[in-house]
Amino acid sequence: GDCTGRLEKEIRTYDLLDALGISYERVDHEAAETMEACKEIDAILYPAVICKNLFLCNSQKTKFYLLMIRDDKKFKTKEISHQINSPRLSFASAEHMEQFLDITPGSVSVLGLMNDKEKQVKLLVDEDVLKGEYLGCHPCINTSSLRIRVADVFERFLPAIDHDYSVVTLTGENALDFVRSRKGVENETNLSCMVRQRQYLTALRDELTGRDTAFAAEVYSALADYTVTNIGSGTAQQIAAKLNQYQEQPLLTIEGESKVVDGYWAYYLDEASLRETIITLFYEKD
Repeated sequence: GDCTGRLEKEIRTYDLLDALGISYERVDHEAAETMEACKEIDAILYPAVICKNLFLCNSQKTKFYLLMIRDDKKFKTKEISHQINSPRLSFASAEHMEQFLDITPGSVSVLGLMNDKEKQVKLLVDEDVLKGEYLGCHPCINTSSLRIRVADVFERFLPAIDHDYSVVTLTGENALDFVRSRKGVENETNLSCMVRQRQYLTALRDELTGRDTAFAAEVYSALADYTVTNIGSGTAQQIAAKLNQYQEQPLLTIEGESKVVDGYWAYYLDEASLRETIITLFYEKD
């Protein structure tokens, strides 16, 4: 297409993609400086996976990373650090970004790796990005966006520029959000939220069953940042030992109805069902 008025680094991007026979669809727009400003563009690029592209470095500023994660996921440094054996990750400077990728903040893109001739930047990819058919990215400038096939990026573009990548998993925080939240899911009722919590806790129980009590202390430590509790890891081990002695009882459900009141979902218990559940739990038949 006509490249009049486009920056040289943007034109280089198109030239390489064209030379590799990689097809793409381009959308030109005003500078997209924030994720919020990208929403309208994202709708046009649908069904492309929209990514956050984070330029990171270690504390010594000797290792640099480009992390691609879905824009609906939260980034926590400790969730990545142990996977790549690089503690204390932080955002790298704009100067290093321009030096290695020839990109300025707001335009970060996997396509910028074509400018990383000395392989200073390691690409990290959220495994869920690879599950989509398309992804959206900038052609090294944030006044245009491309819809491009995921397979073309990872199986053709990256090999052509001799750049590899590592797959990382960001599920912990995402799973917690899914369990806690009533927004962004198909059914936002309290009842559905409780069903998700039940699934989460059941999976945790299944994992704990049969393990020794030391494993309970490990779980306690792993969840410490996400919980508020006054018990210590020793107490957690004692609880785990007692739980292993218990037998699982059938699940009891209190019937009711979900309603929207003052803009919020609320669950109204059925009095008869509540009474029956209390009797079943706390009383024995004569």
